Amino acid sequence: MNLFNRLIVTLLAGILTAAGAFVFGAAYGWPDARALQGLPALLALRAELMELPALWTASGGLAGAFLGLAGLYAELRVPDQKPGMVIQRDKLGTLTVSLAGLRRLAEHVVSDIPGVETVRADARATRDGVAYHCRVVLTPDSSAPDVSEEIRARLGAAVSHHLGRRAARIDVYTQVGQPQNTRKRVR
Repeated sequence: MNLFNRLIVTLLAGILTAAGAFVFGAAYGWPDARALQGLPALLALRAELMELPALWTASGGLAGAFLGLAGLYAELRVPDQKPGMVIQRDKLGTLTVSLAGLRRLAEHVVSDIPGVETVRADARATRDGVAYHCRVVLTPDSSAPDVSEEIRARLGAAVSHHLGRRAARIDVYTQVGQPQNTRKRVR
C-alpha cells in the first residue's frame, strides 16, 4: 500500500476508535452535557444514544473502538523485515545474507561472462540453500548451452566462496538480442 492509502486507513481507524469510545461513554452518561455545550450535534447524538439500552450501546461502542485500535495497530506497526538467508546461527549470534546482495552478486558475476549483454537475476532462499533464476540476453554469435554452463560454473563458485555452501539451483533463461521489456529513449 502506498503512503497516501496508509494515511487514509490510519485516519479512518483513528476516527473509528474515537467514535467507538464516544458511543461507549455515551451509554453511561459520559461525556457530561456541559462538556458538549459548544457541539450541538454531538450533544444531540449523546441524548439519542442514552435512550437506547445501555448494554447494546456499550457493546457496539466497545466493538467499534477495538476495531479501530486493531486498524491502528495494523497500520502503525513496523513491518517485519525480510532477514534474507540465515547462513549460521550459534551462541555468538546469527549470520544473515540479504537476498538483494545475493542478486547483485549474481548479476555482477554473470555480466563479466563473454557473450552476455545484460542479465537480470532473482535469488530465493530455499531449504537447501539459495536458488537463482537468471534472465540473460546473449550476443547473436554466442552459444546458449556454452554460456549457460559457464554461468552455472562461475555463479556456483562465487556462491560457494561467499556463503560457504553450494547453490541449491541455478536456472538460466536466455534470449538473443535486445530484451523485450526495455524502453528506448525518445529524443
